[in-house]
Amino acid sequence: MGAEVLVNIKHTPTFVRGNVSDEEYHQSKFIYNEENDTYTCPKGGTLTYRGDRNSRKKRYTERLYTCIDYRGCPFRHKCTKDKMGRRISVSPYGGAIKRQQEKQKIPENKVLPGRRKTIVEPVFGYIKHILGFRRWTVRGLDNVCGQWSLMCTCVNLCKMYPAWAKMA
Repeated sequence: MGAEVLVNIKHTPTFVRGNVSDEEYHQSKFIYNEENDTYTCPKGGTLTYRGDRNSRKKRYTERLYTCIDYRGCPFRHKCTKDKMGRRISVSPYGGAIKRQQEKQKIPENKVLPGRRKTIVEPVFGYIKHILGFRRWTVRGLDNVCGQWSLMCTCVNLCKMYPAWAKMA
């Protein structure tokens, strides 16, 4: 639709196995070469495309890249413990995630996610935690819309009641 969207994304850890010395070899440090469809590691090694992999936990196919020169690489023991060399699996959403990370670095955009706390998030928290509404009890889009309208009416009445009580 052409709208600019700012999404709150999860921050990935900055290291691979909990060791600070591994930070240099985190997947985010590998540079993608679009012409050759390869990744270059921080020390200059090349990871080539080996195929697609279906993840059990995820509903999408990841692209798998493996190191070519893993046998002769002097940094292999720092980069990976895998006998077959370093592997990187890349989500089809990796480009979108990087674009969002770049958008979030802009100073004006850093303020926007915080504004959600004062606009809509407290209402969803109120509905979920205070009113205990965690799932639909009806089926069909029309019924769900009706149930959601009822929940919104309850929230609005709860907000309006203190003002009515002062008038009476």
